[in-house]
Amino acid sequence: MVCTALMLACNNQKSSTGTATSQDKATAVAKGGLLSPQDFNTKMAAGNVVVVDVRTPGEVTQGYIKGAKVIDYNGNDFEKQAAVLNTDKNVPVMVYCAAGGRSANAAAIFKKLGYTEVYDLKGGFGAWQSAGMAVEK
Repeated sequence: MVCTALMLACNNQKSSTGTATSQDKATAVAKGGLLSPQDFNTKMAAGNVVVVDVRTPGEVTQGYIKGAKVIDYNGNDFEKQAAVLNTDKNVPVMVYCAAGGRSANAAAIFKKLGYTEVYDLKGGFGAWQSAGMAVEK
């Protein structure tokens, strides 16, 4: 048992260069975290996820990611809407805003509400567009 725990601890360490190993990255992606536009798109394409746009309605009129549910982070009832987003808290939640600030805060709220797997789009919708990903209008 001690050997197993020690092996697990060793496997979860960062490489000697101080950067995350590929196993660390795979574990982080499997449980949630910050994703590049490409990784965010790949995770969405795999299916069985809920995509949430936390921008204001005015921002959403400029374009959005297809299939996203809009819950304005600045709205009075954000946390209430987030709590009832999905009855299965094990379904991954994929959240984005314009640049990444609001979505980071929203991701923390989703985690606090019991969602087990929450992903945040690194750089937000601006990074999504810059990466040439599909946008709905």
